[in-house]
Amino acid sequence: MPDFSKLLAVEIWIDAIVQVFFQFSIASGGILSLSSLKPKTEKHLMGVYAIPLSIIVCGMLAAFNVFMYLGHFCYVLNLNIKDLALSGTSLSFNIFPKALAILPWSNMWVFLFFITMVLLGIDSEFGYLETFFCYFKD
Repeated sequence: MPDFSKLLAVEIWIDAIVQVFFQFSIASGGILSLSSLKPKTEKHLMGVYAIPLSIIVCGMLAAFNVFMYLGHFCYVLNLNIKDLALSGTSLSFNIFPKALAILPWSNMWVFLFFITMVLLGIDSEFGYLETFFCYFKD
């Protein structure tokens, strides 16, 4: 049974707000620098709705995916979720590949997982570099 009393802790909500700022790239200015490259005659109202909505949907799908696999992993191996390291690189490179390894066609899923991690890292760097170069160009 989950311990819902931890939801009343202020630290949990501060960490959640930091994650939202990071997810929306407000802290790094990526959305602002990429939006400054749009033509001035283009309508911006669609982007105002589409960008936050797509970020929220992707974040919810990612959270659902992670907790679904971790729940299955703990169920199959009869583990308690409190025993897992659920933060940092140990989740991405230790726990999650082990959870994928118990699925059918595990080699394919683990390969796709690591390819996705590499592509997400490269894609994130494009946004950060565009922000960096936009400051110098302006």
